[in-house]
Amino acid sequence: MAQLQISLFGKFSVRYLNNDLMDHLGQKSQELIAFLSLHRNKMLSRENLASNLWNGECTTAQSKKYLRKELWKMQRGFQDESEVLLDRLLHIENEWIQFNTIDELDLDIHTFEEAFSSVQGISGDALNDQQVASIVHAIGMYQDGLLLNMYTGWCLEARERFQWIYLALLDKLTQYYRRIGNYDRAIELSRKVLHVDDVRECTHRMLMELYHKAGDRTSALRQFALCKQKLREEFDTTPSQATTVLFGQIEQEAKIPSGFEGPNVPQGLPFSSNQLTIQHDIAVVYQQLKSVMRQVEKVMMHFDVQKEAPNLEENLPFHQKERLGDAARDEPGYRLPVC
Repeated sequence: MAQLQISLFGKFSVRYLNNDLMDHLGQKSQELIAFLSLHRNKMLSRENLASNLWNGECTTAQSKKYLRKELWKMQRGFQDESEVLLDRLLHIENEWIQFNTIDELDLDIHTFEEAFSSVQGISGDALNDQQVASIVHAIGMYQDGLLLNMYTGWCLEARERFQWIYLALLDKLTQYYRRIGNYDRAIELSRKVLHVDDVRECTHRMLMELYHKAGDRTSALRQFALCKQKLREEFDTTPSQATTVLFGQIEQEAKIPSGFEGPNVPQGLPFSSNQLTIQHDIAVVYQQLKSVMRQVEKVMMHFDVQKEAPNLEENLPFHQKERLGDAARDEPGYRLPVC
């Protein structure tokens, strides 16, 4: 276990040998450690640090003075615990400061970003077991966001970036579980995405597909209605063609009887918009052709009966002709009834 633990997900915290050091650190010292952690292993100028931590609050000279004071307070806070460790963690020069990642440090955002780097550019369908385990561990650390008790400009920008990474990791993991057929887990992960961003249309579409694959067409159709509602409320717009076509394909399949056997077309999801449109059109045309063929058969049977009726009467046995009656056979336009 690492000696020093710094957590930026959730509320900021610092622990050394499992002892909480937050009482030794003021708000600006916490912000300083957080900023350095976000820009670890890089030489940062004191002016850059000071302008970010005291942005607009004072002059550049004053902010650099405040920075020196916070560095001194932070070092004092670590003296009772491990001054040697702090010397290795922070490389301080006259005009430059660098925060180093060392073996004794457990930094949650470092682990999180490493997990993302290891799968960046890899489709979720192509993940191996080790990569999946790494992603599962990473998303478990996220805790609803970065530095929830800090609200400065640089913090908000970093929070958005880590949220994007979090959603990207959830997407990859969802694709993986969809590939192996674990639709319940994939649905759970997609719902986590919508908890963060409920107008993310691609995730609504993914949920529609997952519900459909799991055999829950009702939930798939309801998800489309929810997507439509969220987009209208947030952006006053409607779902994209891809989402609408997917909805139409699921709705059409829900209407087709279970015994229906259409033409040999692909049945699995997902399809591209063109494939979905083609499959839907084929199914509709096939049904229409069946209806037309039934009408044609009825018409042909009618003409066959009209043509064959006199011959059928002539070939009847004598006792059946007697039953018809002379008057009936003499009627103009008379045709033999066909049962």
